[in-house]
Amino acid sequence: FLIRTRVRLSTNELRSRLELSQSNKLLELKHNEVTMQKQKVTESINYSYRIQSSILPTEDNIKPYFSDALMIYEPKDIVSGDFPWMYVKDDLLFLAVVDCTGHGVPGALLSIIGHFILNEQVTKTDYLNAALLLDGLHHGVKKTLKQHENKDTRDGMDVAMCMFDLKNNTLDFAGAHRHMYLVRNNEITEIKGTKRPIGGTQYKDHEGFTNNKIDLQKGDTIYFYSDGLPDQIGGTEGKKFFNSKVKELIQNNNLLDISLQKSNFIEAFNSHKGSYKQVDDVLFLAIRI
Repeated sequence: FLIRTRVRLSTNELRSRLELSQSNKLLELKHNEVTMQKQKVTESINYSYRIQSSILPTEDNIKPYFSDALMIYEPKDIVSGDFPWMYVKDDLLFLAVVDCTGHGVPGALLSIIGHFILNEQVTKTDYLNAALLLDGLHHGVKKTLKQHENKDTRDGMDVAMCMFDLKNNTLDFAGAHRHMYLVRNNEITEIKGTKRPIGGTQYKDHEGFTNNKIDLQKGDTIYFYSDGLPDQIGGTEGKKFFNSKVKELIQNNNLLDISLQKSNFIEAFNSHKGSYKQVDDVLFLAIRI
């Protein structure tokens, strides 16, 4: 009886070990399958990043037209829903910070749509100002995304749009839920945008965007950015950075060289973020006249 019991126990133990071995092999196969799928997705997103980057202006593209310039561009998930846009037409230089709905791949798809609609608006129109350009972008986004047919979609963009007249040294600014700061003689002035986005169906009536025309002076510095910077969670209490902190940072740094300002802005952002995850894409531009 004892011998038979030991044999049965031994058989059960072998069966358990066999089942465990089979389960481990299945788990390993599933793990390898998931790893391969993740690798393919990552490779695809990295390739998308190269495509997106190829059409976007860099800091070096902007600098030749001004005394100096800086760009801080930190996508949250490789590809970005935030994008800088630049176009030169005769003596006019258009420069914008565009923040699309979402981030990652969905935001990046919207960014491509926005980029080419803006290019189309500039090339097909003889007379332009920043507000008219935003009007054209608004209607272009609604048409492209068929938002007149689909009333539930809220996808769109927030934009800070600048049009520099390089010959007459003027600036037209218009904002869709975004503002800009002008610093002159160490005095900071906020130029507010219109409180409505580009695209979406959450606003029934569209009365157009407001254009702000500014005569520029040598030494003026223009700052505009997406909401990824003020919305970043961090600090000892896990609070947002807020626009007030961004304004304070600009006020305390605007007299410094642009390259040093850039280092200080990045350091302040990273210090605030600390161990918290980045919550959104970050895009920050500064232009010195």
